[in-house]
Amino acid sequence: MLPVRLLIIEQNAFMMNRILQVLSYEADQDIEILAAFPSVEEANEQNWAEAPPDIVLVDFDSFRSPAMGGLLDVSRVAGRPKLIVLTVSSDKRYRDQALGGHADGWLPKEAIDRHLAKTIRSLL
Repeated sequence: MLPVRLLIIEQNAFMMNRILQVLSYEADQDIEILAAFPSVEEANEQNWAEAPPDIVLVDFDSFRSPAMGGLLDVSRVAGRPKLIVLTVSSDKRYRDQALGGHADGWLPKEAIDRHLAKTIRSLL
């Protein structure tokens, strides 16, 4: 089985490093990190048409950015990638906004250590 291709968009540098650390420890061979960006705008500067991500892991604020639509349009060549939204709180309102905004998964940042790789794999 080919590894899942993951694009990460996280504004907070500390959290970005934590995500990369967790995935390097947990992912083994089944998750390939294509790239990691601090903003949707920077991710949009890349050409994703030839090798689009399977899953986009995105922080809540970036998910709500108007630029997110551009990223999804570019990736549409091979189908829309699955979206996992990271939130600063486990508050149900964040989950509802993410899932109501067409996210396929949701994870509070406090649960990254325990559930990130499992959440990614659940969307395969």
